Amino acid sequence: RESEAALRRGDVPRLLLVALCGAAVAPALLAWGLQRASALAASLLLNLEAVFTIVLARIVYREPVGSRVVTASMLMLAGGSLLALRTAHGEGEAALLGIAAVAAATLCWALDNTLTRPLADRDPRAVEFWKALLGSAISAAAALAAHDRWPHASSGAAFFASGAVGY
Repeated sequence: RESEAALRRGDVPRLLLVALCGAAVAPALLAWGLQRASALAASLLLNLEAVFTIVLARIVYREPVGSRVVTASMLMLAGGSLLALRTAHGEGEAALLGIAAVAAATLCWALDNTLTRPLADRDPRAVEFWKALLGSAISAAAALAAHDRWPHASSGAAFFASGAVGY
């Protein structure tokens, strides 16, 4: 732990953006999308996170992208999109909106990945702690503003356990 660089005051704006994109907006979009799209279609679209991350890394950081990475990305994009849209065919507009929300969630996670890169030399435990804390605070504030009800204790415990195991 002593070898890790501490977070700095100048990292706060970036941490807020990371928390907003990856810990607040993306999970909300995914949950909303999963209520409308089939689990199969949504799971196929989760590969878009890798595609979006590659594109953003190329645009923002001028990362070199070889022909094999481009080919793999295009195949992931085409295959996942075709299968997801085929799965959603006939399910109506709500399913398409759900698929769009899942795709938007993957874009938010790709933004999270891109924005986190400059924090790579910082203590990863501190980065994840603040990302989770800030993301939770943003989500709670949004829920309070929308007058959402708190989940039942058993649902809340299940959400907490799922999040803890996921990280």
